[in-house]
Amino acid sequence: MTPEIFGQTYQRTPHHSTIAQQYMAAFEYKKGIQRPYFFTKTLVKPITLSGFEKIQLALFLAFTVAVRFFNIQYPNQIVFDEVHFGKYARNYINSSYFMDVHPPLVKMLYAAIGYLGGYRGDFVFNKIGDNYIGKEGEKLVPYVLMRSFPAICGVLIVILSYFILRYSGCRHFIALFGATLVCIENSLVAQSRFILLDSPLLLFIVLTVYSFVRFSNEPEPFGKGWIRYLFFTGVSLGLSVSSKWVGIFTIGWLGVMTVNQLWWMIGDLSVPDRDVVKHVLYRAYFLIILPVIIYLGVFAIHFLVLHEASGGSATVSPRFKASLDGTDFSNLYANVSFGSTVSIRHLGTGEFLHSHNHTYPKSHNQQVTLYGYKDSNNLFTIEKKDKLSDRELFGEVSFLRHRDVIRLFHKKTQGYLHVSDSRPPISEQEYNNEVSIIGDKDFVPDVNENFEVKIIKEYSDEDAKHEVKSIGTVFQLFHKGTKCTLFGHRVKLPKDWGFGQLEVTCIESPVLKNSLWYIEENTHPLFNQTYPAKVKVEPLGFFGKFLELHQKMWKTNAGLTASHKYSSRPEDWPVLDRGVNYFNRSGRTIYLLGNLPIYWGIVFTIGVFVVFKLVQLWKWKPNHAPTVTDASAKYDSQFFIYFVGWLFHFAPSFLMERQLFLHHYIPSLWFGIVSIAVLSEYVWAKLGKIVGLFFVMTILGLSGFFFYWYAPIVYGLEWNKDTCLGSRLLPNWDIPCDQFQ
Repeated sequence: MTPEIFGQTYQRTPHHSTIAQQYMAAFEYKKGIQRPYFFTKTLVKPITLSGFEKIQLALFLAFTVAVRFFNIQYPNQIVFDEVHFGKYARNYINSSYFMDVHPPLVKMLYAAIGYLGGYRGDFVFNKIGDNYIGKEGEKLVPYVLMRSFPAICGVLIVILSYFILRYSGCRHFIALFGATLVCIENSLVAQSRFILLDSPLLLFIVLTVYSFVRFSNEPEPFGKGWIRYLFFTGVSLGLSVSSKWVGIFTIGWLGVMTVNQLWWMIGDLSVPDRDVVKHVLYRAYFLIILPVIIYLGVFAIHFLVLHEASGGSATVSPRFKASLDGTDFSNLYANVSFGSTVSIRHLGTGEFLHSHNHTYPKSHNQQVTLYGYKDSNNLFTIEKKDKLSDRELFGEVSFLRHRDVIRLFHKKTQGYLHVSDSRPPISEQEYNNEVSIIGDKDFVPDVNENFEVKIIKEYSDEDAKHEVKSIGTVFQLFHKGTKCTLFGHRVKLPKDWGFGQLEVTCIESPVLKNSLWYIEENTHPLFNQTYPAKVKVEPLGFFGKFLELHQKMWKTNAGLTASHKYSSRPEDWPVLDRGVNYFNRSGRTIYLLGNLPIYWGIVFTIGVFVVFKLVQLWKWKPNHAPTVTDASAKYDSQFFIYFVGWLFHFAPSFLMERQLFLHHYIPSLWFGIVSIAVLSEYVWAKLGKIVGLFFVMTILGLSGFFFYWYAPIVYGLEWNKDTCLGSRLLPNWDIPCDQFQ
């Protein structure tokens, strides 16, 4: 007999363990026509809890609720990113469109909970530290109710962790130990107490793991239980990716597990080819199509609820904007004339050509940037290449055409768009030229202020390929003096002098899409209600909005590269190099810091598994099944599942250049904690009860003490300065101890 857990095979040797046999599928060799093959039969037995175990679990549930809900009303002020997600909930309640880098599911759930609690969007989430309680003691927003949602998610995560470990072959005591680590892990506790995304996200990921483990243990393929848990796996997967794009990593993990299962199934000659095809099709529908349907459905609800134009809709395209209530293009003139005052929008970034009364540090010329919102500093008047008086310029209508040469006069600061042959302050390559505003109204421009309008026909509407039309014409601005093309990209200017706005340069051979522009606003003194024609903007449908929003989400996410006082890199997370300061008020602090023994325990656990696999590799002989005990087989198979989960949620962070924080490690953290429990089960089964008990109690004791010692910065309790300073165990733990007496 050779045991297999989720697909890996071993030659079994006699062993006293019976627990391993309860949670494995067994293989036995059978003689085929051309070769021996593995035949699968299930040895899974349902988990049954004794009366004493039920009492223990009930008490543990009460303990978990206490840990998650203790002092949840403190502080009665906005904490950390509650300022963002509370504001988004308000936007849903008011139906005001906004754009965020994360999918909308959890934010909509917060909005629904707040609405059920009586919140109607009156309270504005302006800044961290704003009070949820009014001057008369009234609650301005049901913040405790809204915080209770992630706390409930945290409770469910703990309980599900217990059952995941039981169905992974762990005995009751070990499963309870693993769930306890999840319960008292400081960063998981802190993150589940505020209006944030990570606790609901982790719940959906854990539900995915639980459903998949149950599905994998079902003895009857295509039976009711098998289909039920496959369905729940797909639903949970859809909910995960609809909460944050971290769910994509969960999809990757599940994909590896599924391919692993199918690989071994294909090698089992007792499974008919027709059944193999059925297995593939069932998994394809429930694990691919169903999550996609859920994801699309969540965004359909998102667009349905956010139907009102608002300040947040300034960043979307005109066709997207036309689909929102309150958007009026009826006064937007189609034809653009010399003398028109226009706003010019960059096609690649969706932001406006902009200038303001601030200068570059080197040239001291007035800055020209890209800015994402409507503003009077976005307005330019189109002039002819020859200087005209206002009476001549505005006294006639002369429509702008392909190849016309123009000058752009910045209306707010009264200067001309100018390109010099000097290098820009950020993109200093030889082929980049600085773009600025120079002169005043009486300034006589020359060739360095002249731009040729080149209509790009393949990007323009059919009726906008010869004359420049608002929205419909896409064009380049070719500078006549330096022979370069006006160019915008997502390179940010420094905040101290460029306010984080995007850089505009002029480049000789630009990437086409980064050199394309169109006109969104268009007025002229002689335009009236009947002349010229108005723009007709066709609103985007669902998939058009879906695609545009995802492009913006991706680009915005990638653009979050600014440094932050509490940001950290992935290599810092496993060793808990630093935390994040969430709140400082009135002598109390909330500081996101993980449980050091658990974090370092995960690193140790993964190291043990790597050594275990290296020993296996050293002992491996081609064409021979390895001879191992049930305990080793179970450890190898089960740890592999959660190790892959840890790796898939952790490793992609190294490819991200965006701003990252400790809480981005939380999904990997959960997989790591489960891995500690799986190793503990192996130690218990392999080395005996005494060694196993000592191993478990050592980890639990250290973790429990750490949780207790640092509870004041989890719950915002009173502490003293000397104790706080002495608790900075690592150099980068910048807990703000000055808050304490």
